[in-house]
Amino acid sequence: MNAVELTDISKKYGKFHLKDITFSLEEGSVLGIIGENGAGKTTMVKILLGMIQADRGGVSVLGCDDLRRTPKMRSRIGFVMNEAGFPDALNGKDMNSILKDTYETWNESRFMEIMKTLDGDLERNYKNLSMGNKMKLLIAACLAHNPDLIVMDEATNFLDPAARSEVINMLNDYTRDEHKTLVLSSHITNDLEKIADYILFLHQGEILMYAPKDEILDQYRYVTAPSELISELNQDDVIGRRDTGFGTDALIRTRACTDGMQVRNATLEEIFTALVKGVV
Repeated sequence: MNAVELTDISKKYGKFHLKDITFSLEEGSVLGIIGENGAGKTTMVKILLGMIQADRGGVSVLGCDDLRRTPKMRSRIGFVMNEAGFPDALNGKDMNSILKDTYETWNESRFMEIMKTLDGDLERNYKNLSMGNKMKLLIAACLAHNPDLIVMDEATNFLDPAARSEVINMLNDYTRDEHKTLVLSSHITNDLEKIADYILFLHQGEILMYAPKDEILDQYRYVTAPSELISELNQDDVIGRRDTGFGTDALIRTRACTDGMQVRNATLEEIFTALVKGVV
């Protein structure tokens, strides 16, 4: 069963155009979305969640294609976004009281445990929290009602390294359940390398690549070699290059690796940069 299906989704905002977005994600999988600022990541996530309506195309989430969705269906979905926070005048304890009456599956002890682990702030009003502490509160609330689908848009960007590592561990625990599905949009590609099963590269409103993470990482290598050696390759196999004066650093297809090259595995960030800009 697919937990998420987007079919021919398009959305225009002024000069920006999210174009013909089609992909599906199996239940129990983790999707990492990578793209520059303005690539359309947040717009796509909002369409997926039913926060905004696409100009064209279809959306199905957990088998439901009605974007209005019933309260029961909405309770099966958790999300964390910078733009969707809690009321300014309420603090973490207030939100716990409200949410335990909102979600049948709310786990108060789990909420408090997560806040303690992340060194979150339960006392200050939401308005007065730092961005990092706001995200800790939102993440704790999201995980505490144990939804079947979690969607996070740049949720770890404002966290310190220790808190970010704890969140990744929590998400790993969450996805051990084969019925739980996770969608993560993040600039921190290192986090996605640790947890994602699939990667979607989004560039200027279009899907540049959508494939299993391991398949993408296996397809490319980062090499250092004499400039002449890189120039002799089939240039279709050279995705990005940078001449250093002492040779050339390049991202190439794994099949093109040959003697005379220093070869290492490429990161998702290096692959995305080379695909988009042609440089490393």
